[in-house]
Amino acid sequence: MPKLHISFRIDVEKLKVLESIAKQKRKTISSLLREIVDKYVEKSPPPFFETVPVVLEIYDRMLEILLSIGKLPLEEAATIIYNYFVWRYGNNLNGLDLNVFLEEIKRIFTYFCKIEKFTFRETEQNTILHIRTASNSQAAWISQLIKIIISRLISHEVEVHSSGRNVVLLIALTNRKTSIY
Repeated sequence: MPKLHISFRIDVEKLKVLESIAKQKRKTISSLLREIVDKYVEKSPPPFFETVPVVLEIYDRMLEILLSIGKLPLEEAATIIYNYFVWRYGNNLNGLDLNVFLEEIKRIFTYFCKIEKFTFRETEQNTILHIRTASNSQAAWISQLIKIIISRLISHEVEVHSSGRNVVLLIALTNRKTSIY
């Protein structure tokens, strides 16, 4: 990614603290500041969404109840995420690269759902997505939602395997249709 040179003012005492940290880490000030900015940006929510903090046990119980009565708003959630991708990448999402898509999904779900693990790798036939969530209910919800999003937004077949808090999604590498949104 191209880099730009910027400058900004900082309090002398804070600069001394940063210099000390950089020296301990055997880094330059610039390298340390890039690391700090990268971590901050990574943990920041995407600007399209708003959040409400909820205690994990309450969130999990709400998901469990909604799943048990079949009232989880999967279609609504999929539409919101679709609208985010249109806002971020434009109306033509058919050409969106699967890896770019998965990195963005990882960012969204890691921030909002506090996913413990989200990795993916490509094989000859599939992209394998492994997710570990905070709870069984969350795993069920996220696996259903991601399957809907992937199959509709980027038109790939998806097979879901889940066990407790672990979810594995096999994403076929060949497109099967055009988006239905």
